Amino acid sequence: MKALAIIASSLILLSLAVAKPKTAGERYIYFANTYNKDSLDKILADDFILKRNFTTFTNNKESFLGSYLRNTSRVHGHYDILSKTPTGNPEIFLVENSSDVFTYLIDVKPKWQISVHTNKDRLVDIVQIDTVPGYNQFKQTLEFVQYKFDKWLRLAHPGETNNSLIGDTTDLYTRRLMEFQQMRIED
Repeated sequence: MKALAIIASSLILLSLAVAKPKTAGERYIYFANTYNKDSLDKILADDFILKRNFTTFTNNKESFLGSYLRNTSRVHGHYDILSKTPTGNPEIFLVENSSDVFTYLIDVKPKWQISVHTNKDRLVDIVQIDTVPGYNQFKQTLEFVQYKFDKWLRLAHPGETNNSLIGDTTDLYTRRLMEFQQMRIED
């Protein structure tokens, strides 16, 4: 029995070692997915910037480690890596974006291309998120359902807005998304 416990423990430790992210890009995505502010702070350059090619909104290191991580964690957002370039700077990932918003609002998980750039000190200095084919259809669907959600929210919960839900420190946003989904299923 003791030998079985040792073997099981060894297999668990081995699986953790194998699954450990090795590159800067893998670490960035792993720490962002786990909302690990302290670990991200250590791998991000002071002049870090998160750019989205489909909007003018960007995050610097402070806003990324603050509001971005906070808001992402509230809706359980994370990236599932579908593929990655084998080497290079930038590292380029094809990811699927999961969150409560996509799960309960539109049941579609968008895909993005994420490029992770590192500087001479091997710190992540630029993360660039870009669209992939199918983005325009996704955007139209999201805008339409977001409009319906906002209209439902005003009627079902006067005084609440999408912005107030995003700023809420509880799981209220997810609960409202679930209510909206249930209401749509019952119609």
